[in-house]
Amino acid sequence: MVFSYDYSELPQIVLVEIFSYLKHNDLLAASSTCSSWRNVLYHPKLWSSVPYRCLRLNLIDRHNDIQSFRYLTNNFLTQKQSQSIQQLHLASIKSSETHSIADIYLSSQSFLPFSSLNTLSIDSTYFTNELLHCLVQQSASLKRLIVHVCEFRSDTQPIDETVWHSIASIMPNLRVAVHMLNAHETFRKYSRVLRPGMPLSHLRMYFCSSLNVDLLCYLSVHYRSTLECLDVIDSVTEPALRYHNLFRAEPDPLVLLAWQCKKLTSLTILGYEVLEVNLLAIAKLRPQLRRLNVCADCVMTLQYGHLQMNRQFVEDEDGNDAFIQYGICTNSIQTIIGQVLGWQWHPLSKHEIPIGVYEYTVPLELSFIERIHNIFESSM
Repeated sequence: MVFSYDYSELPQIVLVEIFSYLKHNDLLAASSTCSSWRNVLYHPKLWSSVPYRCLRLNLIDRHNDIQSFRYLTNNFLTQKQSQSIQQLHLASIKSSETHSIADIYLSSQSFLPFSSLNTLSIDSTYFTNELLHCLVQQSASLKRLIVHVCEFRSDTQPIDETVWHSIASIMPNLRVAVHMLNAHETFRKYSRVLRPGMPLSHLRMYFCSSLNVDLLCYLSVHYRSTLECLDVIDSVTEPALRYHNLFRAEPDPLVLLAWQCKKLTSLTILGYEVLEVNLLAIAKLRPQLRRLNVCADCVMTLQYGHLQMNRQFVEDEDGNDAFIQYGICTNSIQTIIGQVLGWQWHPLSKHEIPIGVYEYTVPLELSFIERIHNIFESSM
């Protein structure tokens, strides 16, 4: 008679002893066999001799990930290897309120042992005055701070400006990136995170439906010497597929932002209408742009002629009435923009942009969350 045995049922203490003889690559391979072996992977004994350089814990709204995060923070963040860690990524990505990283307690004091950090990626829940004070004390080498915002808690307190002034003197090379996903809030709540003294270099807002003239003017005033990247992606308004028409103000706040922010090299505005002549103005103001992304369907062109009742019209800067025509960016404008930027430029067609921009009923996690996850994992 042949007996079979399920090795996944071995006691954890036995598995830990067996795994302790494996090399690190073999240990990682073994952990992919089954869930019980994967759980053993997190045992501190197996990693006590590893000289960490990067600790990355990215969560995508799954209960098992939350449990793993809880276990790792309780067993690894106070290990002696923390002094050698240069990158610490604690990013939470969620599309619902089911599981939140905010439910897991993590003291700001937990970051004190990380004296060699140059990159910290963290959820906005832990982005506090206490955390920044700890960083000032222990992490003078910090160069990148990435804050992830999925929701604004009612008890969120704004960062004290004096803390940012202290950071500026101790960490003059620090660059801050703020990533917002599905955070539908008012400008007043955004200002709790986006403080004037923050050295903001990257702002990415995905499906927040909150970009407006006030926010753009705020960015232009306070981050004119630091802002390098602005990415805003929103869904097109249903049912008539009318685009967010927030940029009818004169002068165009996007043009003002391009004029004020001297370091701007990347600009993505999807789901918002923009005049083709203003795109040309942005390119001429910032010829160093490496990325200028807009929806082709959102580009507006002014056409002149006999007014028709069923056509939308506006007054141009000279006071003349003109038709608004969507979805057309003339070849001559595209050519000039490309010549100014030094690379072949064109507005993005429908198949070149995320499906969530047009199909607002598609679940966020299916349409865009994996791309968000990749951006969160990448550099600034």
